[in-house]
Amino acid sequence: MDPTDGRAYVSLGKHFLQQRRFDDAIKVYEDGCAATQGQNPFIWQAWATAEAKKGNINSARKLYNAATVASESHVTAWHGWGMLEQRQ
Repeated sequence: MDPTDGRAYVSLGKHFLQQRRFDDAIKVYEDGCAATQGQNPFIWQAWATAEAKKGNINSARKLYNAATVASESHVTAWHGWGMLEQRQ
């Protein structure tokens, strides 16, 4: 497995979220961001979603912002952020 390939981190994190293991998912996303040097918007977006599900809205906002900084055209991050704000 290539440790700089973000797909594994996103997939494993989603698996943990399905099991409601939020802290394990967040740890995977943290590790993924470190391994990809913060350049993978998919990991940032998945991490933001996990934080939002835990009710950590301010953390989720910061993570969605990081996703959009990593890629301004990452539509999923923009959509997720917009839906988060709409629910507030």
